[in-house]
Amino acid sequence: MSQIGLLTAFHSSSTPRSSIPPDTPWTAGGANGPACHCILIITLGLFLLPLTNDFYSFMAIAVISGFGNGLGAGITRRWALTSRLRDGEASSSASGEWLADTGAAGGPLFVSLLTGLSGLALASLASGGIGLIGAALLILVVPETLKRPAILQVDPIGPPVAEAEADPAG
Repeated sequence: MSQIGLLTAFHSSSTPRSSIPPDTPWTAGGANGPACHCILIITLGLFLLPLTNDFYSFMAIAVISGFGNGLGAGITRRWALTSRLRDGEASSSASGEWLADTGAAGGPLFVSLLTGLSGLALASLASGGIGLIGAALLILVVPETLKRPAILQVDPIGPPVAEAEADPAG
C-alpha cells in the first residue's frame, strides 16, 4: 500500500513542477505545438509501461507521464481563450472546458475498460497508439487558434478592438 502512495506522490509532484502558464514564450506561437509535445511525452510513458518489471521502473514511468501531463496544463484553456477572442463568443470557452472535463472523466473509464478486456500491457499500448493518432491529428488537421484576422489586436484586459481604435497614433 505504501508503494501506491509513493507512486502517486512522485507522479503528482512531477506534474506541477512542469506546469507552464499559457502566456509564456513556449506558447507564444499558439497551443498546438506545446500540446503535441505533451501528448508525445505521455505517449512515451504509455509505450514504456509494459517494459516495467519492478517498482522503480514503474515509478520512473509515473514521473515521465506526470511531466508530460504538467506540460499540458492550461493548454485547453489557451485553446478556449483564443477561440473566444477569434469568434467573439463565450461559448467557445465553455466548449473548451467541456472538452477538458469529458477527457478527464472519460479517459480513465476507457483505459479501465481496455485493461479489463485485454490486460494492462495491451491497454497501455492501445492508449499510446491513440496518443500518436491524436498528435498526428493535432499537427495535420487542427487549426492553430492563435491565428486571428489581421484587423484585430488583442487587448489582454478587454475585448478585441479594431486596429484604428487601438493605435492612438494612427
